[in-house]
Amino acid sequence: WAALVSYSRIYLGVHYSGDVFCGALVGIFSAWLSWTVFKWSSHRWGNRLKVRGEISLPPLAILWIVGSMALTFLFIVVLYLVSDNPF
Repeated sequence: WAALVSYSRIYLGVHYSGDVFCGALVGIFSAWLSWTVFKWSSHRWGNRLKVRGEISLPPLAILWIVGSMALTFLFIVVLYLVSDNPF
């Protein structure tokens, strides 16, 4: 899916190939970092926190997920404020 979207961005002239490549690298790195932090926190604290009684997540993993969502929201707000036509 990501490859099709990336190709369409280049094909339509919305992004340069370098933009798409760097975005892919950032996505791969952040996915790897998220997985590493999740595995480390699972090993460190175990499954001590229950979410809805079904899924067990370590506290640092929940903090990481909420923090990632907050940073994404902040990035969108800053992009909107500094750009003339962000969307």
